[in-house]
Amino acid sequence: MLSLSVGQLLTLKVENLSFGGGRGVARHQGFVIFIPYVLPDEVVQVKVQKIKKTFAEAELIKIIEASSERVKPPCKYFEICGGCVWQHIKYEKQLEYKQQLYIHFLKDFPEVKILDIQGSDFEYHYRNRIQVQVLEGKVGFHQRKSHDMIEVDTCLIAENEINNHLDRLKSMKSGRYEIYRDPENYNILHRSQKNKSEALTFSQVNERQNKKICNELIAWSSQIKSQKILELFCGAGNFSFPLLKAQPHRQLVGVDGSSFLINKAKSYSNERSKFLKADLNSHFVSKNFSHEHFDLVLVDPPRVGCTKDLLTDICKLQPDNIIYISCNPSTLARDLHLLSQHNYKPIKSQAFDMFPQTDHIESMTLVSKK
Repeated sequence: MLSLSVGQLLTLKVENLSFGGGRGVARHQGFVIFIPYVLPDEVVQVKVQKIKKTFAEAELIKIIEASSERVKPPCKYFEICGGCVWQHIKYEKQLEYKQQLYIHFLKDFPEVKILDIQGSDFEYHYRNRIQVQVLEGKVGFHQRKSHDMIEVDTCLIAENEINNHLDRLKSMKSGRYEIYRDPENYNILHRSQKNKSEALTFSQVNERQNKKICNELIAWSSQIKSQKILELFCGAGNFSFPLLKAQPHRQLVGVDGSSFLINKAKSYSNERSKFLKADLNSHFVSKNFSHEHFDLVLVDPPRVGCTKDLLTDICKLQPDNIIYISCNPSTLARDLHLLSQHNYKPIKSQAFDMFPQTDHIESMTLVSKK
C-alpha cells in the first residue's frame, strides 16, 4: 500500500531528468515523483504538492547531497519566473542531458544514426524576442505556475538590446506585449498582443541556431539527388530560400496555412519557387500533388506534429526521402512510427539546442523509403 499524502516531507534520490518541464525524477515506494530544480544523483528533501494516478509532484525544500554539476543560477528571478528551468546545471551538462533524452525518444528505432547535439553559441542573451506583461507601470513575467506578475529589470536569455527596451513599456497601457528585433531592419520594436498578428511568426528566436539548422539541412539535402522539393509548413520561407540559394538547380513548392506568411514568401519568390496557402489537414497534398513527383518532402510542423491524414497523404506521393524538422521529440517519435507503417525508416537524426536553460529540443531527421 502506497504511503503518500499532500504536505508529506520525503528524502529522495533523484534518478534522472524528464522532458516537458525538465524536472527531476525520483521514486517513493516505486511511485514516480517529479521535482523541479534538481539534478540526477542528488539527495533532496521535498514536500509533496500534488498526487495523481501515476505520479506525484513535489516542491524542493533542501538539497542534502548536491551534484558536482550544480552551479549557482545567475538570474535573480530563477525559480520565481516561469521561463528557465535549468540555470542550475552547467551548460555542457545540459547538452548531455538533452542528448540522452533525445536518444530515449528514438529508442524504438535502433537503426537510426543519432548525431551529437549542436549546442548554442550563447548560453544566455540569445533570444531576439520576448513576451512581457505590463501592469500599472510595471513590466515583468508571469510567476511560475501562477498568473501573478513578477516585475523584472532584465531577462538573461534575451539579447541586451531587448532588455534595454523594457523601460519603454512602463508608460504603456496594461496588457501583454512582445519586444522583438525586426527581421527586416534589425531595429528593436514592440507591439501589443491584444490583437495578435502574424507579423513575427516567420522570424526565429535564436538566429544563430536557426542558421546551424539551415546549414545542416543544406548539407543533408545536397546528398539527395533531388530536383523538386515539397515543403510543408513552409512559413515565410525560413528554410525555403536558403535551400534554393545554395542549390540553384532545384525547384520548390511551399505550402502553409497562413495567408500572411505565404504572401511574405511570395514577395521573395522567383521562377524556381511557388508558394500556396492551404489547410494541410484537408487532404490538400493528395488532392493537388498526386500526379507530381517530389524527390524530397520537407516538413516543419508545430509542437503537435503532423496529423495521421497528412502523413498518409505524404506517403501516397512516394517521395524517396522526407526530412522532418521537429520542435517536440515526443510527437516526432509518434510520427516516425506511423511513417514506418508506410515503408519509411529514419536514417539519421540530430538535435539542436535552440533554447539553452530549458529542456526544449529541436531536431532534424532524415527518413527514407525502405
